[in-house]
Amino acid sequence: MKITMYVRLISYSEACDLVKYMESIEAAGFITVGGVEVIGTKEQLDKLSVWAEKNCFRFELCSEHPEKVRQNIITDLRSKGVIK
Repeated sequence: MKITMYVRLISYSEACDLVKYMESIEAAGFITVGGVEVIGTKEQLDKLSVWAEKNCFRFELCSEHPEKVRQNIITDLRSKGVIK
């Protein structure tokens, strides 16, 4: 069963490397606003996490699109009065 997840908090060059890695394990990766959309099996996504950690990527694997996460953070900060 294929799963869609998103990788946030990586640089553009890391995103390019990640897409190449996903292709090498017969999964899919697409650069999108704020990160990379990855599609694969649970096993492939587990391999991705191990690979990214091994390559010292600072990243977050999440189920929501990175832009949605960013919007939620901004909304929360505004509601707390931290930003206008």
